[in-house]
Amino acid sequence: MGNHRKTTVVVVDLPYHVSVNISEYGTVDVGEFGGTFLKVVLEALKIEYEIIPEKNNDFGKLLPNGSWTGMIGMIQRGEADLAFTHIIVTEERYKVVDFSTPYNMDACIFVSVMPGKIKSTFGFLHPFDLNSWIAILLTFCIMAILFALFQNRYSLFEIYFRLLTNFLQQNSMPLVGSLKYKIVYLAWLLFVTVITFSWSATLLSFLIEPKRDNMVRTFRELSKAVQRDTRKATFIDVSMPILLNSEDTDLKILGETAVRNDWIVHASKHGKGAYIKYRADEIMFRVNAKVMFENRHDLYIAEDALYVIPTAFAYGKNFCCPSKLNSIILRLSGAGVYEKLIRDNSLKYFLRSSKKLEDGSTDFSLSLTDLFGIFILLGAGMMLSFIVFLGEMIYAIAYSLQ
Repeated sequence: MGNHRKTTVVVVDLPYHVSVNISEYGTVDVGEFGGTFLKVVLEALKIEYEIIPEKNNDFGKLLPNGSWTGMIGMIQRGEADLAFTHIIVTEERYKVVDFSTPYNMDACIFVSVMPGKIKSTFGFLHPFDLNSWIAILLTFCIMAILFALFQNRYSLFEIYFRLLTNFLQQNSMPLVGSLKYKIVYLAWLLFVTVITFSWSATLLSFLIEPKRDNMVRTFRELSKAVQRDTRKATFIDVSMPILLNSEDTDLKILGETAVRNDWIVHASKHGKGAYIKYRADEIMFRVNAKVMFENRHDLYIAEDALYVIPTAFAYGKNFCCPSKLNSIILRLSGAGVYEKLIRDNSLKYFLRSSKKLEDGSTDFSLSLTDLFGIFILLGAGMMLSFIVFLGEMIYAIAYSLQ
C-alpha cells in the first residue's frame, strides 16, 4: 500500500466554477461547486491524490508540432494522471488523452438584460391586438345596422350611441319587438359581456405588469440585431471556430463581426457577467449562467444554444481506475448531485449579491402615465362636445335673426 504513488490531479482556476486556493504551506485546495464535485469524486475513488494548478491556467491547445499545452499537455506528457475543470470532449483531444463518462452536457448560450417595461399612453388598448379591435368595430357596425332594420323606434345614429353604452354595462335598448329582434339583442348582450369582462381582466394585468420592449431570444435574432448595429455581444474564444465555420449565414456574420470588433475574451476571463449591459450580451456556458444568474429576474438566460458539448474528466494511461471513475460519475449523475451543487451555489451568489442590486420590486400604484390616454380621450370628448355646443349656439342665433 505504501508503494502506491499519489494520483496527480491538475485543475485550472475558472471563475464561479473551480477556485484554486494555495495555503502558506503550499497545499492546494479547490472550492466552488466544481471543486466540491471533484473532491466528492476523489473521495469516492478512495485513492491518495495531490491537486496541482495548471501554471498558465490553460485548458489545452494543439501546437503545430503535435504537442498540447495546458492540462491536456500535462496528461499527454505524464505530468498529471487526471484533469478536471470543465474539460470539453473533442475528437482532437481524444487522440492524446482518454475521457471519462461525461458528468454534464453543457451548452453555449447568451445572457442579456431584461428589456424595460413599456408604459404606453394608450395602454388601455393593449388587452386586444389590432385584428381583435377591427373585428369588434365591424361587429359593432353590423349589429347597429341589424337593429335599425329590425325596429323603427330609433335612428341609426341613435342606435350607435345606445349600443355603445352596452359596453359600459348599461341597458339602453328595450327588449321589445319581434322575435328576430330579441334573438339579435340577446346575442349582442352575450357578445358585449364576454368582450367587456375579457378586456377588464386583461387590462388589470397590463397595468400591474406592463409590456416589455422586444427581446432577443435566439442567436439568429442576436445576429440580426448586431447587423443593425443596435446590439453588442462578447464571445468566448472557444466558440469562435463554430461561428466562423457555420453554414448558417447569420451565425457566420455574427462571428465575423465579433472578430472585426474584437468582442472575444479568453474562457478563463469570461462568464463573470462583466460584459452584460443594456443591449450588450455575454455569450457563456449555461452552467456559468445558472450559477450566477438563475435567481436574477433582471437578466434573461437564453434557451437557444449555439452548440451543446459534453464535459468530462481527462486521464492518462497511468491513471489507476477509469472504470471505477465512470461508475462513480454515473451514480452521481443519476442522483443529481452535480445539479444540486449548481443550485446551491446559485442561491449563495444570489444572496451575496442581492444587497448590491437595486430594488426591483414592482410598484403597484398607478401613475398618471398609466391613465394619461383616458384623460386624453376625456379631454377630446369634452372639446368635441364644446365645439358642437358652440355650433348649436351659432345656429340658434343665426336662425333667430332670420
